[in-house]
Amino acid sequence: MTRFGTWWRTPQLMKDASLLEQGMLAVLVRHMSQEKAESAISALKSSFPDWNEMRVAQIQEIGGFMLKKGRRASRHALQNVLAPARDARDYLQEVFQRVHGLDLEILREDPGAGGKVLQQLPKLGLAAGSQLMWIANGGQLPVHGGLVRVLDRLGLVSRSGSVKKSGEAI
Repeated sequence: MTRFGTWWRTPQLMKDASLLEQGMLAVLVRHMSQEKAESAISALKSSFPDWNEMRVAQIQEIGGFMLKKGRRASRHALQNVLAPARDARDYLQEVFQRVHGLDLEILREDPGAGGKVLQQLPKLGLAAGSQLMWIANGGQLPVHGGLVRVLDRLGLVSRSGSVKKSGEAI
């Protein structure tokens, strides 16, 4: 995936992580290694009672917890984690605004609606969103409108009235 000329790789799956946390991992690995991102998520989970508390927290506070220094982190120490802290908080805010909560299980329950939600999460991006759909569908190919459009243009699948019908054809 590219954004402004930068290439990002989707992360490896994080063990025992929810879909929301897998998405946060994808956001954080744009700024740090997967190991550091997983450590940051673990630190955030233990520092905040729930993800909603993090969603409404100050960026400096989030960064301090990512560094495992809490509110005592110095300005100098926070410099390298402010951007990932901001992106993680913005990602949670986007999810909250789209699904009116902080749960992405809609991807498992209703893949069609889930795919539409993912298209409205710019912090996550298409590649990471597709990876979440893949995880939610148990390793099955995530079929969404963009994929159907591309396959139609290549002449491999004709567009039908719904993504579900196209998914069956694929």
